[in-house]
Amino acid sequence: MKTYGEVFHYLRTNKGMRLKELSDEQLSISLIAQFEKNQSKLSYDRFIRLMNKLEVSFDEVQALLEQSTLEKSYEDILMNQYQNITNSVVGYDKELFSQLHQQLIQKSQEFFTYLQKHPSLRLAHYYQFVLINNQMWYELSAHDKQLKLSYCQTKVQSYLSPIIQYLLSVDNWGVYEISLMNRFAIAMPIDLLMKLMNQATKRAKNYQHLPGNQEMIFNVFLTCFSVALNLDAFDEAKLILKKIRDHLKTTPDTRYAMRLMFYESLLQNKMGNNQEGERLFQQLIETYNLIGLPELGKKITEERKNMEYSEQQGAFSVYIYIV
Repeated sequence: MKTYGEVFHYLRTNKGMRLKELSDEQLSISLIAQFEKNQSKLSYDRFIRLMNKLEVSFDEVQALLEQSTLEKSYEDILMNQYQNITNSVVGYDKELFSQLHQQLIQKSQEFFTYLQKHPSLRLAHYYQFVLINNQMWYELSAHDKQLKLSYCQTKVQSYLSPIIQYLLSVDNWGVYEISLMNRFAIAMPIDLLMKLMNQATKRAKNYQHLPGNQEMIFNVFLTCFSVALNLDAFDEAKLILKKIRDHLKTTPDTRYAMRLMFYESLLQNKMGNNQEGERLFQQLIETYNLIGLPELGKKITEERKNMEYSEQQGAFSVYIYIV
């Protein structure tokens, strides 16, 4: 199967559903039939509507869509190249930020050109992430004053809108939707972030049989905490840490227990309780030494220094834990 129409035809017939059962005022029988035969295209809203009627997730649709090897590999190459540019930054340098922004603009133009010739929901969503990321890097390079994440969020809401529309319209969340929510968390206002975090973790429990499911849940929590901390949303940050503690009671994991200690120290520092924050951090370093992992203690100490330096220089550090 090489088109979405062929995939939907397969899913519909495999479920024993007739065209009439899927049709409504927005999806006529003839329109669905033409779409399945690749004689017509569906709008974004109708595509999601049809997916919901079939009760399938985008993960299932994408898994059945057999793209050509060339197209699929080039999509991944574009995404990896873009990510490598942003990952190349170490420390804080506004001149470097400006150069990086220009590189990202050039790469985003490649995205747009390719997307016009090879429509793909997956790549279209990633392109929105590209636009948000570009704008945030621009803000960091163009302002001398200290920038808050909340300010940068106001500059990217138009780019975020299609993603929120998609997440709220899809009834059957899969791993793809949970990952999408996590990637775009940096741009979400706190109320929306908390709403989607609860939905994502609830949905993730439906995939307990999948390898890496627990890691997926923890990564959602950790990303949302990092965003909440940078928004100075302390009540929400405390609530997220409580959710992590509760989850660790039923699903013990040393890695995330240590990360929890680190984030508890960061929260105390951010709230102005520096003495308590330092106590918690030193307790974390001692624990790393006791379990024979001093190198991880050094690594997390360096991570804290980088976060503090960025904040002193007028930037912010949000950690996105990719699902």
